[in-house]
Amino acid sequence: GRPVVHAFALDARRPLAAALTAALQGDERTLTVPDDAGELRLQATCRPAGRGLPGGVCIVRDLEAQSGGTLLAEAQRAFEITFRHSPIGQGLLSRTGRWLRVNGALAELLGRPEDELVGAEAVDAIHPDDRDGERERLDALVDGPRDHYVVGTRFVHADGHVVRTHTRMTRITDDGGVARGFVAQVVDAAAWRRFRGG
Repeated sequence: GRPVVHAFALDARRPLAAALTAALQGDERTLTVPDDAGELRLQATCRPAGRGLPGGVCIVRDLEAQSGGTLLAEAQRAFEITFRHSPIGQGLLSRTGRWLRVNGALAELLGRPEDELVGAEAVDAIHPDDRDGERERLDALVDGPRDHYVVGTRFVHADGHVVRTHTRMTRITDDGGVARGFVAQVVDAAAWRRFRGG
C-alpha cells in the first residue's frame, strides 16, 4: 500500500515521482538514482503501460550488478585466452588427480594430444620411479596446511624420452575451504635454465 517511490533513497524520490507522473501522462523517462542505502546506482525507466491500459510501468536496473557481470565475463574470457595460449604447460586436475583440462603447451611438452590426456591420471605421465612420491604429495595437498608445492618432476614423453620439469601444483578450494582439485603449471627445466641464463 506504500507509494513505489518509498522503495528508493530520499533524494531519489522526487525525480522518480516526476518520471512516474510523466509516464501516467503518456511520456517515457529514464533516470539514474541511488538505492535506499544510497550506495548502488540504479537506472529507472518509467513509461506508459500502453495498449490503452491505464497506469505506467517502471523498470529498474542495478547498474553495478550489470557492470560486475560484464567484468566477470571479461575476466573469464581473459583466463581462457591466457590458459589456452600460455607458453607454460598448464592443467586442471580433479581432486583424485585426473586431468580435467590441459593446454596446448602441456600437451606438446608430453607429446600427447590434449584429448588423450583429459581423463587420464596425471601420474601416468610421470617417470615410474617418481609416481609414488607424486601421489603422496598430492594426497598431502588435499588436507595439509600448505596450498601448493614446487618440485622437479620427470615426465615421460610419448616417444619415451624423459622430460625434466619444474612443476608447481596448487590446491583449488571451494568457499568452505574444501579441496576441489588442483592446477598444475609445468615448465621444461632445460628451457627454464636457458631463460634464466644458466
